[in-house]
Amino acid sequence: MQPFKWAPKEIGTRHRLGGTPDFIQDNEWPTCPMGHGRMSFYGQLDSINDDICIADCGMVYVFLCFDCFSSVAIVQSS
Repeated sequence: MQPFKWAPKEIGTRHRLGGTPDFIQDNEWPTCPMGHGRMSFYGQLDSINDDICIADCGMVYVFLCFDCFSSVAIVQSS
């Protein structure tokens, strides 16, 4: 896969499972839509290259509720 032509070197390497999200913008930690409280951070997916670029070198953050297995995905970009 081709690397980015113009993005900084760290773009494309910020994938993560578990831990704490590296929000690009404000902290958008969601609550369960079924009322179970704050959701668990599951992982973040970074843009990959110029062909698979999420909203100007952004990321997708995935959250799960382990009570009802609802999920929420949030997109942020710089």
